[in-house]
Amino acid sequence: MNLCAHQPDQALCGVTAGIVLLFYAAIPLAFAVANPATNALPAAALLASFIGTGSSF
Repeated sequence: MNLCAHQPDQALCGVTAGIVLLFYAAIPLAFAVANPATNALPAAALLASFIGTGSSF
């Protein structure tokens, strides 16, 4: 499914989607940096799921 298929400016839509995915990735990364001993593994799992979701677009 192409989320940008019906957008007039598809390049801008792709950039916007990239920015949103980077923002979503920053949240678990911040948790991993704040307390790596506790949060590194869950943050890595979340980041992997976000990368998988982003690559499906």
